[in-house]
Amino acid sequence: MRGRLLCLCTAVWLGCARAPAPPPHPPAGPVCAARLCDDFEAYGQDAPPAGPWTVQASPGESARVDGTRAFSGRRSVLIHHSGTAHDFVYLRLGAPALPLAGNDLHGRLMLFVTQAPPRLHWDVVRASGRRPDGAEAQYNVGGENARFLSNYEPHDCWRRSARPFPQGRWVCLQWQFDGSGDHAGGTRNELRVWLDGQQVEDATVQRFGGGCVDKTTSEWIAPRFDTLDIGWEQYRRSDPITMWIDDVAVGDAAIACPAPPP
Repeated sequence: MRGRLLCLCTAVWLGCARAPAPPPHPPAGPVCAARLCDDFEAYGQDAPPAGPWTVQASPGESARVDGTRAFSGRRSVLIHHSGTAHDFVYLRLGAPALPLAGNDLHGRLMLFVTQAPPRLHWDVVRASGRRPDGAEAQYNVGGENARFLSNYEPHDCWRRSARPFPQGRWVCLQWQFDGSGDHAGGTRNELRVWLDGQQVEDATVQRFGGGCVDKTTSEWIAPRFDTLDIGWEQYRRSDPITMWIDDVAVGDAAIACPAPPP
């Protein structure tokens, strides 16, 4: 289970101090109050998404704008993963969108996975950075054995859930990675995940998870979240993975699931 260590425009919005003049045409997507919202309608089809994103991928893996399946509008991001162990393909978000001032990172995306692997661990959402002690760390949300899994590095710690990871339909995935300050001068070190607006209670972490691969009892000390990766990485071989991502939003407060398209 080892991991690797954005005012308004037609489809991408970034928080800023002063709004520009209204565009000549209405925006392609819904108005978004989060720090970043992207419905991927503004990018060229069959090309990697641009704007605030960079694609980080192992050779042979791909992420491109696709017109065959979308939750809203006409386009989404199609991710192909060969099923090769330890390969990864991510949309990466960094500066200037991150880090957030309060280090309480909320996000939401619409996700369609054709089939979740039944016998291995994978990650879909990752936020990483340096802890107060200077060490690299990351919070991960993904799955293991076709069920939800929360994961922390270093020490490869986990919190396993009994909730099946959804397959073959559009779902709303929300998360909170809370590294904000606490009353004692430290950080809260909390992770939460929601599926279609309902909290996955047994994937929640408050300081400690269910255990760690290196047999330590390690606290999930949050880093300063300066990088967000959305995509797929897995740690054993499987059949190829096909998934779509749409309507991504990132901010410093809870972000609701979008209404179903008309």
